[in-house]
Amino acid sequence: MKPKLALMCVTALVMPATAMAQASPASTTPTAAPAQEAPEQTPATNLQANDPAAAATGQTRAPQLNDASTADIVVTAQRREERLQSVPISITALGGAQLETQGVRSVADLARVPVNSLTVQPSVGNPQILLIDMRGITTADPGQGTIEPGVAIYEDDVYVSRAQASGNSLSDPERIEVLRGPQGTLFGRNAEGGAIRIVTRKPTGVFGGDFRASIGEYGNRHYIGHLNLPEFAGISIKLDALHDDVGGYTNNGTSRNPLLSHQYDFGYQNNTGFRSAVRIKPVSGLILDYSYTHLVTKITPDYVSLTNPGQRAPASYPQFLAPARGTAEPDIYNFNDTSWTGLYQDVNRTASDAHSFAASYDVTSRLQLKAITGYRVVNFAGPQNLGGAFAFVNSPFLVPAGSTVASLNIQPAYSGQTLGIAGNTPVYALSGSVPIVRELRSRAFSQELQLIGSTDTLQYQFGAFYYHENVDDSRATSFSLIYTDPTYTNYLSLNPFQLRGAVAGAALGTNGDTDISAKSRTIAGYGQITWSPEFADGKLHLTGGLRYTDDQKDFLRTLNNGVPVNNVGTPFRAKRFDPMGTIAYDFTKDLNVYARYATGYKAAGVSVRSPSFRPFGLESVKSYEVGIKSQFINRALTINVALFQNDIRDRQLNFQIDPLNAPNLVDTVNTPGTTRVRGIEAEVVMRPTRDVSVSFNSAYTTFRLPPELLAINAALPVSAQANYTVQNTPEFQASSAVDWTMLRSGNLTLNAHADYAFASNVFGTGRIGITQFSWPLERHQGNARLTLDGIKLGPTTARLSIYANNITNEIYPIWSAPSANYIQNHPRQVGAELGVRF
Repeated sequence: MKPKLALMCVTALVMPATAMAQASPASTTPTAAPAQEAPEQTPATNLQANDPAAAATGQTRAPQLNDASTADIVVTAQRREERLQSVPISITALGGAQLETQGVRSVADLARVPVNSLTVQPSVGNPQILLIDMRGITTADPGQGTIEPGVAIYEDDVYVSRAQASGNSLSDPERIEVLRGPQGTLFGRNAEGGAIRIVTRKPTGVFGGDFRASIGEYGNRHYIGHLNLPEFAGISIKLDALHDDVGGYTNNGTSRNPLLSHQYDFGYQNNTGFRSAVRIKPVSGLILDYSYTHLVTKITPDYVSLTNPGQRAPASYPQFLAPARGTAEPDIYNFNDTSWTGLYQDVNRTASDAHSFAASYDVTSRLQLKAITGYRVVNFAGPQNLGGAFAFVNSPFLVPAGSTVASLNIQPAYSGQTLGIAGNTPVYALSGSVPIVRELRSRAFSQELQLIGSTDTLQYQFGAFYYHENVDDSRATSFSLIYTDPTYTNYLSLNPFQLRGAVAGAALGTNGDTDISAKSRTIAGYGQITWSPEFADGKLHLTGGLRYTDDQKDFLRTLNNGVPVNNVGTPFRAKRFDPMGTIAYDFTKDLNVYARYATGYKAAGVSVRSPSFRPFGLESVKSYEVGIKSQFINRALTINVALFQNDIRDRQLNFQIDPLNAPNLVDTVNTPGTTRVRGIEAEVVMRPTRDVSVSFNSAYTTFRLPPELLAINAALPVSAQANYTVQNTPEFQASSAVDWTMLRSGNLTLNAHADYAFASNVFGTGRIGITQFSWPLERHQGNARLTLDGIKLGPTTARLSIYANNITNEIYPIWSAPSANYIQNHPRQVGAELGVRF
């Protein structure tokens, strides 16, 4: 593909010069936020060390985002304000203006705007449930309430525990920080691969607002507003609201089926939410922040496509469903505008309510006390029709000759829904798998206390952390298609149904209703100290950190195949220390190197799809990293490079027990030995003029599987062997972006943005049976936006943008399970946005 080849050539030229920028800062975006907007202030920062006036007042000067000679970014990756270039961690920081320019409205959009060594993938095409993998740390099935992610998400320093809330729309982010490598010391459990920190804008106390509306293809509608109210009696209030609509990308059949109670299109979305934030400054040095966020998301996942017989799949792979399709679906590189037949499809509904409270008190200009409290409730429910791509059942044991709807004891999966067909309708096979989450409910509470301070040669912070979560997970797997002739050419698409009775339960395992609950409790204490000795003139920085964690988790299954049970899962208990150490040296103010060692872990669990309720243990990593951060030409050129090695022990891996007959039965196990992942990441940002910014990013990653795992696999019967990999870890990935202010006339500017990204093919699952086939996943997409800003409309200023996502309309698979099926990326979308601020 020509765009891919061009970018590879550019990257090849840049890499020998250790090309790459550690961040694509908001400063590179012509529509950058006003310079007075600075991140949250904490005492005794590195910025203050370089700014005597700031140190004297305990305040930090805002970065001059629109000046190429002083362009910089401030982050709080180590819980204190520091220049991005001074933090000895591999970080990418996306500023609010950059997020707006690139159309990033949720963490799910990071699949389209990639970050080095980070893969964001909608699980089974559902952007509400994200697979977030980083540097070889992966999670195969994050939608389960009993499984933990490997990359932690924090919003205003409050942990977001469930994947069902990770892909929701953002309110008003000041920036997103992506911290690569284990962050076990400061961020604890489940930050094994790294952490994603969302920092929201706080109330300003100055009356003003910003409202945007956009329209685009496929029924895309997006409305968002932010309003700051004037400060009164030391109280500032900020209100945010948003509404999103997507009409759907794939039509659900050519016409509506009267037998179906719900027939939404695939890729439909409807998001509505609001956020209120209050900042109180009752006395000097004391800041109280409270926020409440309510968001309701209704969505249908993207369409799971079927393959043509033998199309790019091994000839030996059974193409069960090929005869049943009335018309063949398009090639995998042509978007499926319409499903092969009308299918039952209802929305998945997520409702989340999040409370956050932070109190910070500056005891002195160099000592701060902070308390952070979070409470989040997430409710998720809904079915997903897999389009007939799974669970074709024609076994004579389950569907004997002469079977009818009545003889099979077919029952509606949803109470009150009827099949709508006669009981004497013949049945020769069943298909159309519909996983149903009747309810997944999470209630999570966290409390953290921090002490952050500094002396002339020390920076330190100590903290205590408590976390508690209750999760209830109730689900079932159903069918939605029956075949009414022995050649499987005639079929009926129905509301979800199940087979009831001992025979069905024994054969299909968890095909009936299953209820599972999990309770987690974590207590932790941590400390981190950085010493910059006087004898090194403040150029040498030695950092040591340690976190002690007492972690426990209990599991209980009370319903299995619709039968009440009392299966008490093996409890998880862990008491462990996670250390980190860093040596950093500043050759100049704009050139520094570092070496870092850190550990982290992902908590244990049990698969809700496991027929034996089999537990698995924690996964841990030891990470080694060296890096260089540099800026040249009065900071107009930034080049950062990081090399890392992750040694992953007891890697958690999913596998299907009987993939052909019961694909819904899945166990999670710990693989023996050590999985080693190595890589190099490079990023470069160039600002040749005030009006032009160019960035190049790339990463090269390799992995080595444990010999113990390969030996066990080789000893199995051939039919039970598998091809193993580290999922969603491309060998090579690269991206580039250009921002150009094409016109300046008074306050009026015309700004252009274009970006392009690709990655080498990967598999989205870590284990593929010899008898199975999984499509390799791809990524190669370009986006563009043109914005006219500074249009005066009375007391307001307007901006008008036109955009195109996937501008070359390249179609490729972005998800595939071990079966001849796949989900495609979204086709080209063109739209316009109008914004007004005052």
